[in-house]
Order: sequence, then C-alpha cells, then structure tokens
Amino acid sequence: MLPHLVSSSDLIITPDIVQALRSKIEEKVIKKEDLVKQLQGFIENLTELDSEKGKEYAEFILCELNSSKGNYSILEVVVAAFNKSFRNSRHEAEAHEISVHLWRYMHKKKEELL
Repeated sequence: MLPHLVSSSDLIITPDIVQALRSKIEEKVIKKEDLVKQLQGFIENLTELDSEKGKEYAEFILCELNSSKGNYSILEVVVAAFNKSFRNSRHEAEAHEISVHLWRYMHKKKEELL
C-alpha cells in the first residue's frame, strides 16, 4: 500500500510528523539557553488572534525555565497543556517541537537528580 501511495503522490506528511522525525534524527543535547531563546521567539510571534491560554502557558514555562527551582512535575503538566492549546493552529508544529525539546530537557534533568 505504501509504494502505491508514494507513486501516486497521495502520501501526506503533516508538520507534526516532520517535526517528530526531525527530533528523532537529530537527538542533540537540549540546552536551557536554547529553550529560553526558542520560547521567547515563539511568544514574540503570537498575536491577539492566538490562544490566550497557550500564551499564558508559554510565559509560565519561560518563567519556570528562568527560575532555579526545577519544578519538573508542574512543568510536565503545563507543557502538555501548552502543546494541546496550539493544536490545529498555525503554531502547532513549533509548539510541538518546543514541547518535545522541553520533555527531553526535563527528562535529562531528572536523570541528573537521581
């Protein structure tokens, strides 16, 4: 079936699939500074037409990243809500990418605490 879809150009790859594949391939070390920059840029590109909840989640995540507390249990919940708040929007792919990077960063930090 897949060869038929490819040959007929009916294969659809969504931005989420591309981002997920890209993240798997790259598997680079996620730095806090890079996350902060990416999140700041994301927030700057939001407009009044975008999700207000999503903007609040993004700003909360940014504040938590800039604090030294490391409230990873709370961040996990907020990151999931952040990602969900931008579904079916023009920011969906970037929000998903940021979420994946945040999950990887938090996972690494949790491992360091053990």
